Formats: sequence, structure tokens, C-alpha cells
Amino acid sequence: MVVLHVTNELEPLKRIGQLAKWVRENVDGGKVLLLGFEGRRNLDGIEVVGGGLSPRVAVSDVVEEAFMELFTTLAELPYKLDPRNVSLVEGHEWRGGLAAYIIAKRLRVPFRFSIYTREEERGGQGLVSEAIKSIESFLMSSADEVFERLKNSRFRRESSSGFQQYSNGGFSILHASWEYPPHMVGGLGRAVTSMTKRLTSYADVFVATIGLPGRVHDERAERLKVMRVDPFSLRSTGLVSWVYAFNALIVAKVLTEGVKPSIIHAHDWLTAPAAVALKHLLRAPLVVTIHATEYGRSRGNISTSMQQQIHYWEWRLTYEAWRVFVCSNSMRGEVEAAFKLPRDKVIVLPNGIDLEEFDAFKPEHGERDNYALPWEKIVFFTGRHVYDKGVDLLIECARILLQRRSDVKFVISGDGPMRMHLEWLARSYGLGDKVLFTGRLPDNVLYKVMKLADVIVIPSRYEPFGIVALEAMAAAKPVVATQIGGLAELVKEGETGVLVPPESPEALAVSIERLLDNPELAKDMGLKGRKRVEELYGWGKIVRYLFHIYGRVLEEYASSGWKTLFDSSISPPQLKH
Repeated sequence: MVVLHVTNELEPLKRIGQLAKWVRENVDGGKVLLLGFEGRRNLDGIEVVGGGLSPRVAVSDVVEEAFMELFTTLAELPYKLDPRNVSLVEGHEWRGGLAAYIIAKRLRVPFRFSIYTREEERGGQGLVSEAIKSIESFLMSSADEVFERLKNSRFRRESSSGFQQYSNGGFSILHASWEYPPHMVGGLGRAVTSMTKRLTSYADVFVATIGLPGRVHDERAERLKVMRVDPFSLRSTGLVSWVYAFNALIVAKVLTEGVKPSIIHAHDWLTAPAAVALKHLLRAPLVVTIHATEYGRSRGNISTSMQQQIHYWEWRLTYEAWRVFVCSNSMRGEVEAAFKLPRDKVIVLPNGIDLEEFDAFKPEHGERDNYALPWEKIVFFTGRHVYDKGVDLLIECARILLQRRSDVKFVISGDGPMRMHLEWLARSYGLGDKVLFTGRLPDNVLYKVMKLADVIVIPSRYEPFGIVALEAMAAAKPVVATQIGGLAELVKEGETGVLVPPESPEALAVSIERLLDNPELAKDMGLKGRKRVEELYGWGKIVRYLFHIYGRVLEEYASSGWKTLFDSSISPPQLKH
């Protein structure tokens, strides 16, 4: 039996604390995967393989550092470790345990978790300590064997691998997305949902995503399987470590389920670590859709450790991908500039809309009364209440317009961190019942309200595509939008709507008033918008083209000669003594 020991310390090669000595004393054979170490060594007959050095990206704490180390290792492992004859993977302490847990799933062998001291015994406190405790607890409950080395105490659970056999039959696609129903935040989730459902006409489709509390279960419908993980299984120290944690769980989930896709399609940085790791662990080509970038959101100011890590994973995802999809020509320019991508790698693939589903929702008699008085005209906004969406500009626009006329009702749908501030702003301007905050509306209600509106406004400061503009045109409503990003491409000035300069509440007010005073013009713009959507933005056409690109990528993959050490025909590099 060959044991693969996984550790981030080993005497004399890498020492941070006492763990290096303890591990050296307890490793008497087999192989060692040394995390955060570069190269290969022969240590008294023991093969030591370095897991690779983490990128030089600022992190906030040891938990973020450990996850960076983990994902670096998972991507490099298939080119450094010969897995033949490995029959057990043993992780030493929580950092080694994280990597060992996933590696054991890839190799289909038992996982042993070796503990020397627990975080509770070390007296740690605070968010970092609580996160480490939760990782230790998770690994103890997941291991086939727990070995408390200093106490010489072992606990074994009955062998039950729970592994599904790797699927090798037929063409299959794995989509990795942090948004998928019922967990929906913005346009990304809608795009992935429509895309994956349409793709089932061509292939078996798997979706790896996160669930909501109490709603973490897998779903299968014909050729679509949705695999969910609980994003709160592990405690985090902040947004970035939370994302890293559920990405690690996604990798483990996909490996456990035996999914071996023909191609992997990732969406944004929030599933980048998992997608990159799975690309190499499963030797499957990767494509990616970049829906937005930190470079764009921050206007090029990448300064904090969180921004640096997000930017790194966006770059890494586009670097690893065989093709990079973006939703607009504006985004194409953005990703080429942000990540120094060659133009031939980037493909514009717009988001679409399912008109059949959209048209099924019709306002009921009297439903308009829930939002406005009969003589009031409805100006509607929907979106996240964040700075980039410019909702504060709309409130300022409402103040300007309502000083000139009283027959307007601003209905604002959505939610987000700025909501309380926006409600305060409306009250401070004395707008009273002329501005209605509805909160987040389910799609079946949202689409009805859009059809009740007179004008739909999108005052964004940053908008890679603008799915709301597409929905507004599908509802045959005129759009007033800022002339930025994807909005400037979606909305045809003077034809399907009006484009105004960004950061200009006065321009918004003038354009809205023009449409309210010219109902025939507004109707004509709405009808032209509907026609444009029908001609260009149906998901059927978009997904046919996407599947064509998948085919081109797979042709390149087939002729690439790409192999890893997990393919038994490849010999490992020579060791250094």
C-alpha cells in the first residue's frame, strides 16, 4: 500500500512551525505532496513532490492563503504526481487535509485526516480561528479515518466511498456558476439558466452551483442535472474565503458524482478556482463567459487584497480558457485591455431572452393599482441597489421631474446594500408616495410590472450588457438608458429608446418627460424594440452558435496532444537527491 502524504510543512525542506518535525517523524514511506513548495526531492528514499508556489497576490489572512495554495496544487498536481499504486491519501493538519480530501476523491481512494493539535487547543480566537475550526470539523466528519497523532488515537468509519463511476459515454457539458435558481442575484443567473436548458437539445448538461439554506439538493430533469453544495458548510473570514470554500466543495462534488465532461464552461471569477482545478484534474477543455470584471467595476483601480485576488482569478480564468465569451463589444474591449488577451480568443456572445416564457406572464385586471393611481404614469427601474446601477441618479432625476409635474410614479424594484440609503434619499427630497420601493420581485411578477410601465429606465454607471434593456424591449416598452457599455449597443438611439450621458439626472428627466408627453413615439419605440429582440436575441439562435464553438474547441483539443501524469502512458520527471 502506497500512502500519499499531503502537508504544507516537512523537515528539512519547509518548516514554519512544529508540524514540519512531527510530519517527518510520522512519514516512513510512500510519497509526500508538499504544498507551497517547488520541485521534486528524494528524502531518504521518500519521494517528495512540490505542489507549486502560490501566485504573488496579496491575501488578507491565512485562510485565504491556504485556499490559494490548495487551488494552485490542484491545477499543477496532474503534471507532477504519478498516482499509480497510491491506495490512501493522508492529509496532515487542516491545510494538508483540505488538499488530501479532494485528491482522494480524484484518485478514488480513502482519505485519512491526521491531527496533531486542534485550533481549539491552540487557543485561537476571532474569524480566522472560527474558520479553521470549521474546516477541521468538516474534514473530521468527511474522512474515512481520523488519526490524532500525538494521542495515538484512531477513529475509522465504515468504508463507503460514495463515488459514482466516471461517465465516459456521450457528449456532456459542465457549467460552473454561483447563480442558478433558486439562488439568483442578477442577469448572470438568468443567462446561465436559459443557456443550460437550451443546451439539453444537444448534450447532457451538468450545472455545479451553490444552494440556499434548507435548499441544498440536486435536481435532475431529462438531460439536465443540477449539483448543489452548501456554501455555508465552512465558515469564512470574508467574501473571498467564502468563495474559495464553496469552490473547493464544488470540485469535491463534481469528482464524487463521477462527472467527466467533454467541456467545462465557467461563469465569472466566483467559480474560477473550481473550474481551473477541474480542467486539469479531469483533462477537459475550458471555456469561460466573463459577465463583468473587477477592472471595470473599479474603473481600473485594483488596489485592495480582495480586488487583487478577484482580478487574478479573472485573469487566470481567461488565461486557462480555450475561448473567452463576452456579452458585448464593449466587454470585448474591456477584457482585452484588462487581461491582455489576443483578439482571436474573445468571442461576443450576447445574452438572450426566452420570449415564450416572457410572454406567458400577462398583467391581470386591476394589477396596475398595486403600483400607481390611474392617472399616474409609471417610470420603472429594476436591478440591484448598488452604486454601479445608478439608482441614486434615478432618485435625483425623480426630484427634478416631480418639480415640473405630478402625474408620474417612480416604481423601483430590486434590493441591495444601498436600499436603505436610497429610501432615505427619497424621503429627504420629500418625494413621499411618488417613489415606490417594491423590493425584489419574482420573475412572474416582475415581467407583469414591466408590461404595465410607460417607460423603463436604466441609469447605470457600469453595465457590460444590460439584460433589463432586453426585457424592456421584449415588453415593447421604450428605454431610457445611459450611453455606456452594452447599453449603447442594445438600445438604438431614437429607434428603440433614448441614450443619455452617464451621471446626468437632468438628461434622464428630460428624456423621460419627452416620452411621457409623446405616447405615440413611446409606442413606436417599444414596437421596434420588440422586433429587434425577436430578430437578434432569441436563445435558440444564440445557443446554436455556442454549441458550434464548443465543437471547434473540441476539435482543437483532440489534436492538441494534451496529456497528464494521470494518463498512465506518461512517465514522471526524474527526482533530485
